[in-house]
Amino acid sequence: MTKSNRENINSIVRGKTRKRKHIVLQAVQSRWDISKATERRFSLSLMSSCKESFIKKNIRNEREEGPASSCDGFADRVEKIPESIENLKNFNECDAFDRNEAVNYIAGVVASNQLSHSLVADIFTICKLLRKFPSIQRYEVFNTIDLWIDHDKRLYSFCAVCQSTLNNSKLCTNSECQRFSMCQKNVSESKTIVTFSIRSQMKDLLNSGALDKKLEISALSQPSLCSSISETPKYLHTKKESENKYPDLKTLFLTLNTDGFSKRGNSRSEIWPVFLATNDVVSDASSNEMHRPQNVMLASLMLTPNCKRQDLLSLLQRMILEIEATTENPIVVVRDGVTHRVRLQLYESVLDMAASQKIHGVPAWNTYSGCSRCDVYGIRARTKNGSKVCWSSEEGSSKLYSSSYMSERLLSSPLPYPWDDGYDTLHNIQEGTMKDMLKQLLSNGYYVGAKISVAEKKLWANALVSASIPSGRSTSLFMDPTSMKHKTGREIQEMYDQSLPTLLICVKRREKWTVLVYLHWLLTRLITDKYLDETICESCERVSAVLRKLVKDAFPLLYTMKLHFLVDHIAQEDSITLLKKLFVSRC
Repeated sequence: MTKSNRENINSIVRGKTRKRKHIVLQAVQSRWDISKATERRFSLSLMSSCKESFIKKNIRNEREEGPASSCDGFADRVEKIPESIENLKNFNECDAFDRNEAVNYIAGVVASNQLSHSLVADIFTICKLLRKFPSIQRYEVFNTIDLWIDHDKRLYSFCAVCQSTLNNSKLCTNSECQRFSMCQKNVSESKTIVTFSIRSQMKDLLNSGALDKKLEISALSQPSLCSSISETPKYLHTKKESENKYPDLKTLFLTLNTDGFSKRGNSRSEIWPVFLATNDVVSDASSNEMHRPQNVMLASLMLTPNCKRQDLLSLLQRMILEIEATTENPIVVVRDGVTHRVRLQLYESVLDMAASQKIHGVPAWNTYSGCSRCDVYGIRARTKNGSKVCWSSEEGSSKLYSSSYMSERLLSSPLPYPWDDGYDTLHNIQEGTMKDMLKQLLSNGYYVGAKISVAEKKLWANALVSASIPSGRSTSLFMDPTSMKHKTGREIQEMYDQSLPTLLICVKRREKWTVLVYLHWLLTRLITDKYLDETICESCERVSAVLRKLVKDAFPLLYTMKLHFLVDHIAQEDSITLLKKLFVSRC
Protein backbone atom coordinates (compact mmCIF):
# COMPACT_ATOMS: atom_id res chain seq x y z
CA MET A 1 0.00 0.00 0.00
CA THR A 2 1.42 3.35 -0.99
CA LYS A 3 1.74 6.25 1.41
CA SER A 4 -0.97 8.25 -0.39
CA ASN A 5 -3.43 5.34 -0.28
CA ARG A 6 -2.73 4.79 3.42
CA GLU A 7 -3.35 8.48 4.14
CA ASN A 8 -6.64 8.33 2.24
CA ILE A 9 -7.81 5.34 4.26
CA ASN A 10 -6.79 6.93 7.55
CA SER A 11 -8.64 10.11 6.61
CA ILE A 12 -11.78 8.06 6.02
CA VAL A 13 -11.32 6.19 9.32
CA ARG A 14 -10.96 9.47 11.21
CA GLY A 15 -14.45 10.47 10.03
CA LYS A 16 -17.08 11.14 12.65
CA THR A 17 -19.66 8.68 11.42
CA ARG A 18 -19.61 5.05 12.40
CA LYS A 19 -20.92 4.15 8.95
CA ARG A 20 -17.63 5.10 7.27
CA LYS A 21 -15.59 3.01 9.68
CA HIS A 22 -17.88 0.08 9.10
CA ILE A 23 -17.49 0.38 5.32
CA VAL A 24 -13.71 0.41 5.59
CA LEU A 25 -13.72 -2.64 7.84
CA GLN A 26 -15.97 -4.47 5.42
CA ALA A 27 -13.53 -3.66 2.60
CA VAL A 28 -10.59 -4.99 4.59
CA GLN A 29 -12.51 -8.13 5.57
CA SER A 30 -13.39 -8.77 1.95
CA ARG A 31 -9.68 -8.67 1.11
CA TRP A 32 -9.05 -11.32 3.77
CA ASP A 33 -11.87 -13.56 2.57
CA ILE A 34 -10.56 -13.87 -0.96
CA SER A 35 -9.91 -17.26 -2.48
CA LYS A 36 -6.59 -19.07 -2.09
CA ALA A 37 -5.61 -18.39 -5.69
CA THR A 38 -5.96 -14.65 -5.22
CA GLU A 39 -4.54 -14.72 -1.72
CA ARG A 40 -1.25 -16.02 -3.09
CA ARG A 41 -0.96 -12.80 -5.05
CA PHE A 42 -1.85 -10.53 -2.12
CA SER A 43 1.31 -9.14 -0.58
CA LEU A 44 1.84 -9.53 3.13
CA SER A 45 3.63 -6.22 3.03
CA LEU A 46 0.18 -4.60 2.75
CA MET A 47 -0.83 -6.22 6.02
CA SER A 48 2.40 -5.33 7.82
CA SER A 49 2.34 -1.70 6.69
CA CYS A 50 -1.22 -0.86 7.72
CA LYS A 51 -1.90 -3.31 10.54
CA GLU A 52 -0.87 -1.19 13.54
CA SER A 53 -1.92 2.16 12.10
CA PHE A 54 -5.28 1.06 10.75
CA ILE A 55 -6.65 -2.39 11.53
CA LYS A 56 -6.03 -2.52 15.31
CA LYS A 57 -7.26 1.03 15.75
CA ASN A 58 -10.56 0.28 14.06
CA ILE A 59 -11.02 -3.04 15.83
CA ARG A 60 -10.61 -1.26 19.16
CA ASN A 61 -13.12 1.39 18.14
CA GLU A 62 -15.58 -1.23 16.94
CA ARG A 63 -15.27 -3.16 20.21
CA GLU A 64 -16.04 -0.01 22.20
CA GLU A 65 -19.04 0.85 20.06
CA GLY A 66 -20.12 -2.72 19.42
CA PRO A 67 -18.84 -4.67 16.39
CA ALA A 68 -21.05 -5.05 13.36
CA SER A 69 -22.28 -8.53 12.53
CA SER A 70 -20.53 -8.50 9.14
CA CYS A 71 -17.19 -8.08 10.91
CA ASP A 72 -17.62 -10.89 13.45
CA GLY A 73 -14.51 -12.98 13.67
CA PHE A 74 -12.34 -10.47 11.86
CA ALA A 75 -10.72 -9.16 15.07
CA ASP A 76 -9.93 -12.68 16.22
CA ARG A 77 -8.43 -13.44 12.84
CA VAL A 78 -6.13 -10.43 13.07
CA GLU A 79 -5.02 -11.29 16.62
CA LYS A 80 -4.08 -14.79 15.52
CA ILE A 81 -1.45 -13.42 13.15
CA PRO A 82 1.99 -14.37 14.54
CA GLU A 83 3.85 -11.46 16.08
CA SER A 84 6.85 -12.20 13.86
CA ILE A 85 4.99 -11.09 10.74
CA GLU A 86 4.70 -7.60 12.20
CA ASN A 87 8.46 -7.33 11.80
CA LEU A 88 8.84 -8.69 8.29
CA LYS A 89 11.56 -6.17 7.52
CA ASN A 90 13.73 -7.66 10.26
CA PHE A 91 15.47 -10.58 8.61
CA ASN A 92 16.34 -12.24 11.92
CA GLU A 93 12.66 -12.62 12.81
CA CYS A 94 12.20 -15.13 10.00
CA ASP A 95 13.27 -17.88 12.41
CA ALA A 96 9.82 -17.69 14.00
CA PHE A 97 8.00 -18.52 10.74
CA ASP A 98 6.35 -21.86 10.15
CA ARG A 99 6.25 -23.33 6.64
CA ASN A 100 2.87 -21.86 5.69
CA GLU A 101 3.88 -18.39 6.86
CA ALA A 102 7.11 -18.65 4.90
CA VAL A 103 5.29 -19.65 1.70
CA ASN A 104 2.82 -16.78 2.14
CA TYR A 105 5.61 -14.29 2.70
CA ILE A 106 7.57 -15.45 -0.37
CA ALA A 107 4.43 -15.37 -2.51
CA GLY A 108 3.65 -11.87 -1.24
CA VAL A 109 7.11 -10.60 -2.15
CA VAL A 110 6.91 -12.20 -5.63
CA ALA A 111 3.46 -10.75 -6.31
CA SER A 112 4.10 -7.26 -4.92
CA ASN A 113 7.36 -6.89 -6.88
CA GLN A 114 5.89 -8.61 -9.99
CA LEU A 115 8.86 -10.92 -10.32
CA SER A 116 9.06 -13.02 -13.47
CA HIS A 117 9.19 -16.80 -13.51
CA SER A 118 12.84 -16.83 -14.56
CA LEU A 119 13.84 -14.37 -11.83
CA VAL A 120 12.09 -16.45 -9.16
CA ALA A 121 13.96 -19.51 -10.45
CA ASP A 122 17.26 -17.61 -10.10
CA ILE A 123 16.33 -16.65 -6.54
CA PHE A 124 15.74 -20.29 -5.62
CA THR A 125 19.10 -21.17 -7.18
CA ILE A 126 20.72 -18.53 -4.98
CA CYS A 127 19.10 -20.11 -1.93
CA LYS A 128 20.53 -23.51 -2.83
CA LEU A 129 24.00 -22.03 -3.24
CA LEU A 130 23.73 -20.25 0.11
CA ARG A 131 22.79 -23.53 1.80
CA LYS A 132 25.79 -25.19 0.20
CA PHE A 133 28.15 -22.31 1.08
CA PRO A 134 26.68 -20.69 4.22
CA SER A 135 29.84 -18.63 4.81
CA ILE A 136 29.10 -16.33 1.85
CA GLN A 137 28.47 -12.79 3.05
CA ARG A 138 26.60 -9.99 1.34
CA TYR A 139 29.67 -7.77 1.07
CA GLU A 140 31.44 -10.51 -0.93
CA VAL A 141 28.66 -10.42 -3.53
CA PHE A 142 28.79 -6.63 -3.90
CA ASN A 143 32.60 -6.66 -4.00
CA THR A 144 32.46 -9.17 -6.84
CA ILE A 145 30.05 -6.97 -8.77
CA ASP A 146 32.40 -4.05 -8.27
CA LEU A 147 35.26 -6.12 -9.71
CA TRP A 148 33.24 -6.79 -12.85
CA ILE A 149 33.15 -3.07 -13.66
CA ASP A 150 36.63 -2.18 -12.37
CA HIS A 151 38.30 -2.20 -15.80
CA ASP A 152 40.11 1.10 -16.43
CA LYS A 153 36.93 2.98 -15.63
CA ARG A 154 36.77 6.57 -16.84
CA LEU A 155 34.03 8.97 -15.79
CA TYR A 156 33.07 12.13 -17.66
CA SER A 157 30.52 14.63 -16.34
CA PHE A 158 29.14 17.53 -18.34
CA CYS A 159 27.65 20.84 -17.35
CA ALA A 160 23.86 21.00 -17.55
CA VAL A 161 24.00 24.46 -19.22
CA CYS A 162 27.04 24.72 -21.50
CA GLN A 163 27.79 20.98 -21.86
CA SER A 164 31.47 21.51 -21.08
CA THR A 165 33.36 18.85 -19.13
CA LEU A 166 33.27 19.20 -15.35
CA ASN A 167 36.39 18.77 -13.23
CA ASN A 168 36.86 16.13 -10.53
CA SER A 169 34.94 18.28 -8.04
CA LYS A 170 31.97 18.48 -10.45
CA LEU A 171 32.56 22.20 -11.05
CA CYS A 172 32.09 23.91 -14.40
CA THR A 173 35.32 25.54 -15.62
CA ASN A 174 33.70 27.63 -18.36
CA SER A 175 33.90 31.23 -17.16
CA GLU A 176 31.09 32.30 -19.51
CA CYS A 177 28.66 29.67 -18.20
CA GLN A 178 25.83 30.61 -15.83
CA ARG A 179 26.96 27.84 -13.49
CA PHE A 180 30.63 28.70 -13.47
CA SER A 181 32.36 27.28 -10.35
CA MET A 182 29.05 25.86 -9.10
CA CYS A 183 28.92 22.25 -7.89
CA GLN A 184 26.67 20.01 -10.03
CA LYS A 185 26.84 16.71 -8.17
CA ASN A 186 23.08 16.43 -7.70
CA VAL A 187 21.84 18.25 -10.79
CA SER A 188 19.36 16.03 -12.62
CA GLU A 189 19.85 17.79 -15.97
CA SER A 190 23.55 16.99 -16.16
CA LYS A 191 24.99 14.24 -18.34
CA THR A 192 27.42 11.59 -17.13
CA ILE A 193 29.34 9.06 -19.25
CA VAL A 194 31.33 6.10 -17.91
CA THR A 195 33.58 4.02 -20.18
CA PHE A 196 35.26 0.67 -19.47
CA SER A 197 38.17 -1.07 -21.15
CA ILE A 198 36.97 -3.84 -23.47
CA ARG A 199 40.50 -5.26 -23.73
CA SER A 200 40.81 -5.58 -19.96
CA GLN A 201 37.40 -7.25 -19.61
CA MET A 202 38.08 -9.71 -22.42
CA LYS A 203 41.46 -10.61 -20.98
CA ASP A 204 39.89 -11.33 -17.59
CA LEU A 205 37.24 -13.50 -19.24
CA LEU A 206 39.88 -15.47 -21.13
CA ASN A 207 41.95 -16.00 -17.97
CA SER A 208 39.00 -16.80 -15.70
CA GLY A 209 38.15 -20.10 -17.37
CA ALA A 210 34.61 -19.01 -18.27
CA LEU A 211 35.47 -19.37 -21.96
CA ASP A 212 36.54 -22.53 -23.73
CA LYS A 213 40.19 -23.52 -23.25
CA LYS A 214 40.82 -23.81 -26.98
CA LEU A 215 39.02 -20.52 -27.66
CA GLU A 216 36.98 -22.34 -30.25
CA ILE A 217 34.01 -24.69 -29.95
CA SER A 218 32.21 -24.88 -33.24
CA ALA A 219 33.88 -26.46 -36.24
CA LEU A 220 33.10 -25.51 -39.81
CA SER A 221 30.41 -28.15 -40.14
CA GLN A 222 26.97 -28.32 -41.73
CA PRO A 223 24.95 -25.16 -40.96
CA SER A 224 22.14 -25.59 -38.46
CA LEU A 225 19.62 -23.50 -36.54
CA CYS A 226 18.84 -26.08 -33.87
CA SER A 227 21.76 -25.49 -31.52
CA SER A 228 23.52 -22.13 -31.22
CA ILE A 229 24.42 -18.97 -33.14
CA SER A 230 27.89 -20.30 -33.89
CA GLU A 231 26.42 -22.96 -36.19
CA THR A 232 24.21 -20.71 -38.30
CA PRO A 233 25.12 -20.21 -41.98
CA LYS A 234 25.83 -16.50 -41.63
CA TYR A 235 28.14 -17.02 -38.65
CA LEU A 236 30.10 -19.83 -40.30
CA HIS A 237 30.49 -17.76 -43.46
CA THR A 238 31.80 -14.75 -41.49
CA LYS A 239 34.14 -16.98 -39.50
CA LYS A 240 35.58 -18.57 -42.64
CA GLU A 241 36.29 -15.13 -44.12
CA SER A 242 38.06 -14.05 -40.93
CA GLU A 243 40.25 -17.17 -40.84
CA ASN A 244 41.32 -16.58 -44.43
CA LYS A 245 42.08 -12.91 -43.80
CA TYR A 246 43.80 -13.32 -40.40
CA PRO A 247 45.26 -16.85 -40.35
CA ASP A 248 47.63 -16.10 -37.44
CA LEU A 249 44.97 -14.69 -35.12
CA LYS A 250 42.01 -16.10 -33.24
CA THR A 251 38.96 -13.98 -33.98
CA LEU A 252 36.27 -13.68 -31.33
CA PHE A 253 32.96 -12.32 -32.60
CA LEU A 254 30.92 -9.97 -30.45
CA THR A 255 27.23 -9.15 -30.34
CA LEU A 256 26.24 -5.61 -29.32
CA ASN A 257 23.10 -4.53 -27.53
CA THR A 258 22.01 -1.13 -26.26
CA ASP A 259 18.72 0.30 -25.12
CA GLY A 260 17.57 3.15 -22.92
CA PHE A 261 15.59 2.81 -19.71
CA SER A 262 14.61 4.93 -16.72
CA LYS A 263 15.65 3.81 -13.27
CA ARG A 264 12.90 3.54 -10.70
CA GLY A 265 12.81 6.77 -8.70
CA ASN A 266 14.67 8.74 -11.39
CA SER A 267 12.23 9.03 -14.25
CA ARG A 268 13.68 12.36 -15.46
CA SER A 269 16.88 10.72 -16.74
CA GLU A 270 17.63 7.85 -19.09
CA ILE A 271 20.36 5.25 -18.73
CA TRP A 272 21.93 3.88 -21.92
CA PRO A 273 24.30 0.93 -21.35
CA VAL A 274 26.29 -0.63 -24.20
CA PHE A 275 26.80 -4.39 -23.77
CA LEU A 276 29.03 -6.84 -25.66
CA ALA A 277 28.79 -10.64 -25.55
CA THR A 278 31.04 -13.30 -27.11
CA ASN A 279 29.25 -15.79 -29.33
CA ASP A 280 31.45 -18.81 -29.88
CA VAL A 281 33.67 -19.68 -26.96
CA VAL A 282 31.44 -20.19 -23.94
CA SER A 283 31.78 -23.72 -22.62
CA ASP A 284 28.04 -24.24 -22.03
CA ALA A 285 26.52 -22.42 -25.00
CA SER A 286 23.38 -24.59 -25.01
CA SER A 287 22.11 -22.96 -21.80
CA ASN A 288 22.77 -19.39 -23.00
CA GLU A 289 25.70 -19.13 -20.63
CA MET A 290 27.21 -16.51 -22.94
CA HIS A 291 24.53 -14.02 -21.85
CA ARG A 292 25.08 -14.44 -18.11
CA PRO A 293 26.13 -11.16 -16.43
CA GLN A 294 29.57 -12.51 -15.57
CA ASN A 295 30.22 -13.27 -19.26
CA VAL A 296 28.86 -10.01 -20.71
CA MET A 297 31.11 -6.98 -21.08
CA LEU A 298 29.91 -3.46 -20.29
CA ALA A 299 31.57 -1.16 -22.82
CA SER A 300 30.08 2.14 -21.66
CA LEU A 301 27.23 3.72 -19.73
CA MET A 302 25.50 7.07 -20.21
CA LEU A 303 23.12 8.86 -17.83
CA THR A 304 21.37 11.74 -19.52
CA PRO A 305 18.05 13.60 -19.25
CA ASN A 306 17.74 13.64 -23.04
CA CYS A 307 19.67 11.07 -25.07
CA LYS A 308 20.94 12.81 -28.18
CA ARG A 309 22.02 10.81 -31.19
CA GLN A 310 25.47 12.41 -31.30
CA ASP A 311 26.19 11.40 -27.70
CA LEU A 312 25.23 7.80 -28.42
CA LEU A 313 27.33 7.72 -31.57
CA SER A 314 30.33 8.96 -29.60
CA LEU A 315 30.01 6.02 -27.23
CA LEU A 316 29.74 3.55 -30.10
CA GLN A 317 32.63 5.11 -32.03
CA ARG A 318 34.96 4.84 -29.02
CA MET A 319 33.96 1.20 -28.64
CA ILE A 320 34.53 0.41 -32.34
CA LEU A 321 38.00 1.99 -32.26
CA GLU A 322 38.99 -0.11 -29.26
CA ILE A 323 37.71 -3.28 -30.96
CA GLU A 324 39.57 -2.51 -34.19
CA ALA A 325 42.76 -1.82 -32.23
CA THR A 326 42.94 -5.50 -31.27
CA THR A 327 43.82 -6.36 -34.88
CA GLU A 328 47.06 -4.36 -34.75
CA ASN A 329 47.68 -5.13 -31.07
CA PRO A 330 46.12 -8.54 -30.33
CA ILE A 331 45.22 -9.77 -26.85
CA VAL A 332 47.79 -12.37 -25.77
CA VAL A 333 46.56 -15.16 -23.51
CA VAL A 334 48.09 -18.51 -22.52
CA ARG A 335 45.78 -21.50 -22.07
CA ASP A 336 47.18 -24.95 -21.19
CA GLY A 337 50.65 -23.90 -22.28
CA VAL A 338 49.43 -22.66 -25.66
CA THR A 339 49.78 -18.96 -26.52
CA HIS A 340 46.81 -17.42 -28.34
CA ARG A 341 46.78 -14.06 -30.09
CA VAL A 342 43.17 -12.84 -30.10
CA ARG A 343 41.49 -10.13 -32.11
CA LEU A 344 37.91 -8.92 -31.66
CA GLN A 345 35.31 -8.24 -34.33
CA LEU A 346 31.77 -6.90 -34.04
CA TYR A 347 29.51 -9.53 -35.57
CA GLU A 348 26.06 -7.99 -35.30
CA SER A 349 23.90 -5.71 -33.18
CA VAL A 350 20.59 -6.45 -31.48
CA LEU A 351 18.44 -3.30 -31.29
CA ASP A 352 14.77 -2.67 -30.84
CA MET A 353 13.09 -0.31 -33.28
CA ALA A 354 13.38 2.75 -31.04
CA ALA A 355 17.12 2.27 -30.50
CA SER A 356 17.66 1.53 -34.20
CA GLN A 357 15.81 4.71 -35.13
CA LYS A 358 18.01 6.79 -32.81
CA ILE A 359 21.22 5.28 -34.22
CA HIS A 360 20.39 4.62 -37.90
CA GLY A 361 17.43 6.97 -38.43
CA VAL A 362 15.26 4.00 -39.45
CA PRO A 363 12.75 2.47 -39.07
CA ALA A 364 10.54 5.56 -38.98
CA TRP A 365 7.09 4.04 -38.53
CA ASN A 366 5.18 7.34 -38.62
CA THR A 367 6.50 8.58 -41.96
CA TYR A 368 6.41 7.29 -45.52
CA SER A 369 9.30 5.13 -46.79
CA GLY A 370 10.38 4.52 -43.20
CA CYS A 371 11.26 0.82 -43.33
CA SER A 372 14.89 -0.06 -42.57
CA ARG A 373 14.96 -3.09 -44.90
CA CYS A 374 12.94 -2.19 -48.01
CA ASP A 375 11.56 0.83 -49.87
CA VAL A 376 7.86 0.19 -49.16
CA TYR A 377 6.10 3.57 -49.23
CA GLY A 378 3.19 2.96 -46.86
CA ILE A 379 -0.50 3.86 -46.93
CA ARG A 380 -2.26 6.49 -44.82
CA ALA A 381 -5.31 5.00 -43.04
CA ARG A 382 -8.00 6.75 -40.99
CA THR A 383 -8.38 6.04 -37.25
CA LYS A 384 -10.76 7.27 -34.57
CA ASN A 385 -8.56 10.22 -33.66
CA GLY A 386 -6.87 10.93 -36.99
CA SER A 387 -4.72 8.74 -39.21
CA LYS A 388 -1.64 6.50 -39.19
CA VAL A 389 0.74 4.99 -41.72
CA CYS A 390 0.11 1.32 -42.53
CA TRP A 391 2.81 -0.72 -44.22
CA SER A 392 0.88 -2.98 -46.56
CA SER A 393 2.10 -3.33 -50.14
CA GLU A 394 1.60 -5.47 -53.20
CA GLU A 395 3.72 -8.59 -53.35
CA GLY A 396 7.00 -7.90 -55.16
CA SER A 397 6.39 -4.13 -55.36
CA SER A 398 9.07 -3.18 -52.82
CA LYS A 399 12.81 -3.55 -53.24
CA LEU A 400 15.20 -4.65 -50.50
CA TYR A 401 17.97 -2.33 -49.38
CA SER A 402 21.65 -3.27 -49.76
CA SER A 403 25.05 -1.63 -49.80
CA SER A 404 24.37 -0.56 -53.39
CA TYR A 405 20.78 0.59 -52.79
CA MET A 406 20.29 2.48 -49.51
CA SER A 407 17.46 4.35 -47.92
CA GLU A 408 17.49 8.14 -48.11
CA ARG A 409 16.60 8.23 -44.42
CA LEU A 410 19.58 6.08 -43.38
CA LEU A 411 22.04 8.00 -41.22
CA SER A 412 25.74 7.26 -40.92
CA SER A 413 26.77 5.26 -37.85
CA PRO A 414 29.71 3.07 -36.77
CA LEU A 415 27.48 -0.02 -36.52
CA PRO A 416 26.70 -2.45 -39.38
CA TYR A 417 23.79 -1.62 -41.66
CA PRO A 418 20.38 -2.49 -40.15
CA TRP A 419 19.53 -4.92 -42.96
CA ASP A 420 22.63 -6.95 -42.13
CA ASP A 421 21.42 -7.66 -38.60
CA GLY A 422 19.43 -10.75 -37.82
CA TYR A 423 15.73 -10.64 -37.07
CA ASP A 424 15.14 -10.09 -33.39
CA THR A 425 12.44 -12.45 -32.11
CA LEU A 426 12.18 -10.70 -28.74
CA HIS A 427 11.32 -7.22 -30.02
CA ASN A 428 9.67 -8.10 -33.35
CA ILE A 429 7.49 -11.04 -32.29
CA GLN A 430 7.31 -11.71 -28.55
CA GLU A 431 7.12 -8.09 -27.38
CA GLY A 432 5.92 -7.02 -30.82
CA THR A 433 3.07 -8.60 -32.78
CA MET A 434 2.17 -11.13 -30.05
CA LYS A 435 1.78 -8.43 -27.42
CA ASP A 436 -0.13 -6.15 -29.82
CA MET A 437 -2.56 -8.93 -30.70
CA LEU A 438 -3.21 -9.76 -27.06
CA LYS A 439 -3.85 -6.10 -26.26
CA GLN A 440 -6.39 -5.87 -29.07
CA LEU A 441 -8.22 -9.01 -27.98
CA LEU A 442 -8.35 -7.90 -24.33
CA SER A 443 -9.48 -4.35 -25.14
CA ASN A 444 -12.22 -3.08 -27.44
CA GLY A 445 -10.69 -4.85 -30.48
CA TYR A 446 -10.88 -1.74 -32.67
CA TYR A 447 -8.01 -2.75 -34.98
CA VAL A 448 -9.18 -6.36 -35.39
CA GLY A 449 -12.83 -5.39 -35.81
CA ALA A 450 -14.12 -7.61 -33.01
CA LYS A 451 -14.99 -7.24 -29.35
CA ILE A 452 -15.06 -10.33 -27.19
CA SER A 453 -18.10 -10.37 -24.93
CA VAL A 454 -17.84 -10.60 -21.14
CA ALA A 455 -19.35 -14.09 -21.19
CA GLU A 456 -16.78 -15.26 -23.71
CA LYS A 457 -13.94 -13.76 -21.65
CA LYS A 458 -15.21 -15.55 -18.54
CA LEU A 459 -15.40 -18.82 -20.45
CA TRP A 460 -11.88 -18.19 -21.76
CA ALA A 461 -10.55 -17.43 -18.27
CA ASN A 462 -12.17 -20.51 -16.73
CA ALA A 463 -10.74 -22.70 -19.47
CA LEU A 464 -7.23 -21.38 -18.83
CA VAL A 465 -7.53 -21.77 -15.06
CA SER A 466 -8.69 -25.37 -15.34
CA ALA A 467 -6.17 -26.30 -18.04
CA SER A 468 -3.24 -28.59 -17.35
CA ILE A 469 -0.02 -26.67 -17.92
CA PRO A 470 2.61 -28.68 -19.86
CA SER A 471 5.86 -29.42 -18.12
CA GLY A 472 8.39 -26.63 -18.54
CA ARG A 473 5.74 -23.99 -19.19
CA SER A 474 4.76 -21.06 -16.98
CA THR A 475 2.21 -21.62 -14.27
CA SER A 476 -1.30 -20.16 -14.33
CA LEU A 477 0.00 -17.15 -12.37
CA PHE A 478 1.92 -16.02 -15.44
CA MET A 479 -0.97 -16.62 -17.82
CA ASP A 480 -2.71 -13.56 -16.35
CA PRO A 481 -2.85 -11.23 -19.37
CA THR A 482 -3.55 -8.08 -17.35
CA SER A 483 0.09 -7.59 -16.28
CA MET A 484 1.97 -7.98 -19.56
CA LYS A 485 4.12 -4.93 -18.81
CA HIS A 486 6.33 -6.87 -16.42
CA LYS A 487 6.42 -10.16 -18.34
CA THR A 488 9.51 -11.37 -20.15
CA GLY A 489 9.41 -12.13 -23.86
CA ARG A 490 9.39 -15.87 -23.20
CA GLU A 491 6.45 -15.58 -20.79
CA ILE A 492 4.48 -13.56 -23.35
CA GLN A 493 5.18 -16.21 -25.98
CA GLU A 494 4.11 -19.05 -23.69
CA MET A 495 0.96 -17.19 -22.71
CA TYR A 496 0.20 -16.46 -26.37
CA ASP A 497 0.87 -20.03 -27.51
CA GLN A 498 -1.50 -21.46 -24.90
CA SER A 499 -4.23 -18.85 -24.60
CA LEU A 500 -4.96 -18.08 -28.27
CA PRO A 501 -6.04 -21.63 -29.29
CA THR A 502 -8.13 -21.77 -26.12
CA LEU A 503 -9.85 -18.53 -27.12
CA LEU A 504 -10.70 -19.87 -30.58
CA ILE A 505 -12.31 -22.92 -29.00
CA CYS A 506 -14.32 -20.85 -26.50
CA VAL A 507 -15.59 -18.38 -29.10
CA LYS A 508 -18.37 -20.04 -31.05
CA ARG A 509 -18.39 -17.41 -33.77
CA ARG A 510 -16.41 -18.02 -36.95
CA GLU A 511 -15.50 -14.65 -38.39
CA LYS A 512 -12.59 -13.00 -40.19
CA TRP A 513 -10.88 -11.97 -36.96
CA THR A 514 -10.78 -15.60 -35.76
CA VAL A 515 -9.03 -16.56 -39.01
CA LEU A 516 -6.64 -13.65 -38.47
CA VAL A 517 -5.81 -14.82 -34.93
CA TYR A 518 -5.27 -18.39 -36.06
CA LEU A 519 -2.99 -17.49 -38.99
CA HIS A 520 -0.91 -15.14 -36.84
CA TRP A 521 -0.63 -17.78 -34.11
CA LEU A 522 0.39 -20.42 -36.66
CA LEU A 523 2.99 -18.19 -38.32
CA THR A 524 4.64 -17.22 -35.03
CA ARG A 525 4.74 -20.86 -33.94
CA LEU A 526 6.47 -21.83 -37.17
CA ILE A 527 9.05 -19.05 -37.02
CA THR A 528 9.91 -19.69 -33.35
CA ASP A 529 10.14 -23.44 -33.87
CA LYS A 530 13.23 -24.85 -32.18
CA TYR A 531 13.84 -27.18 -35.13
CA LEU A 532 13.61 -24.56 -37.87
CA ASP A 533 14.69 -25.88 -41.26
CA GLU A 534 14.13 -25.19 -44.95
CA THR A 535 10.79 -27.02 -45.02
CA ILE A 536 9.41 -24.92 -42.18
CA CYS A 537 10.69 -21.77 -43.91
CA GLU A 538 8.67 -22.68 -47.00
CA SER A 539 5.57 -23.19 -44.84
CA CYS A 540 6.13 -19.75 -43.30
CA GLU A 541 6.16 -18.22 -46.76
CA ARG A 542 2.83 -19.80 -47.70
CA VAL A 543 1.08 -18.87 -44.43
CA SER A 544 2.38 -15.30 -44.48
CA ALA A 545 1.07 -14.76 -48.02
CA VAL A 546 -2.47 -15.53 -46.86
CA LEU A 547 -2.05 -13.49 -43.68
CA ARG A 548 -0.74 -10.48 -45.62
CA LYS A 549 -3.72 -10.56 -47.97
CA LEU A 550 -6.19 -10.85 -45.08
CA VAL A 551 -4.68 -8.03 -43.03
CA LYS A 552 -4.39 -5.71 -46.02
CA ASP A 553 -8.01 -6.19 -47.13
CA ALA A 554 -9.85 -6.57 -43.80
CA PHE A 555 -7.60 -5.16 -41.04
CA PRO A 556 -5.43 -2.39 -42.54
CA LEU A 557 -4.92 -0.61 -39.19
CA LEU A 558 -3.23 -3.74 -37.84
CA TYR A 559 -0.50 -3.51 -40.50
CA THR A 560 2.12 -1.93 -38.21
CA MET A 561 5.85 -1.81 -38.82
CA LYS A 562 6.34 -4.87 -36.60
CA LEU A 563 3.75 -6.87 -38.57
CA HIS A 564 5.40 -5.66 -41.78
CA PHE A 565 8.70 -7.09 -40.54
CA LEU A 566 6.97 -10.38 -39.71
CA VAL A 567 4.98 -11.08 -42.88
CA ASP A 568 7.01 -9.15 -45.50
CA HIS A 569 10.57 -9.85 -44.38
CA ILE A 570 10.99 -12.65 -41.86
CA ALA A 571 8.53 -15.02 -43.49
CA GLN A 572 8.73 -13.93 -47.12
CA GLU A 573 12.45 -14.06 -47.76
CA ASP A 574 13.69 -17.11 -49.59
CA SER A 575 14.64 -20.07 -47.40
CA ILE A 576 18.41 -19.73 -47.78
CA THR A 577 18.42 -16.02 -46.90
CA LEU A 578 16.11 -16.65 -43.96
CA LEU A 579 18.34 -19.42 -42.65
CA LYS A 580 21.26 -16.99 -42.81
CA LYS A 581 19.48 -14.26 -40.88
CA LEU A 582 17.24 -15.97 -38.35
CA PHE A 583 19.82 -16.45 -35.66
CA VAL A 584 19.04 -13.84 -33.03
CA SER A 585 16.02 -15.87 -31.92
CA ARG A 586 18.39 -18.66 -30.89
CA CYS A 587 20.17 -16.39 -28.35
